[in-house]
Amino acid sequence: MNDTTEQRDVTLAGRDGRLLLMSCQTFVNEIVMGDACFVCGASPRDKMFNDEHIIPRWILKRFGLFDKQITLPSGERRHYRGYRIPCCVTCNSLLGDTVEAPISQLLDGDYQGASHKTGT
Repeated sequence: MNDTTEQRDVTLAGRDGRLLLMSCQTFVNEIVMGDACFVCGASPRDKMFNDEHIIPRWILKRFGLFDKQITLPSGERRHYRGYRIPCCVTCNSLLGDTVEAPISQLLDGDYQGASHKTGT
């Protein structure tokens, strides 16, 4: 592709309206620079949001990090508790149930509970 060729927007949605594929430019506009859910691309005007902690709350609690700060690559300092990314309630719950809960159980040594939760 040369400088005079336009990039096509290859964002695709399924018949049910769910996002299947998002172009890089749409991702930058809607997720990185915008406020859409980083998982499904929904707008906070269309769905309820509660945002996802980039470092899960159970890790913050386990290691006493709620009041600690992180320095981002930009030099900005943020409290771990406020380091979040836009996420709708549906996707946040899905991430908690299918990813975070089993990992937390594994780290607690509950291999039986974690494998039951993931269906393995």
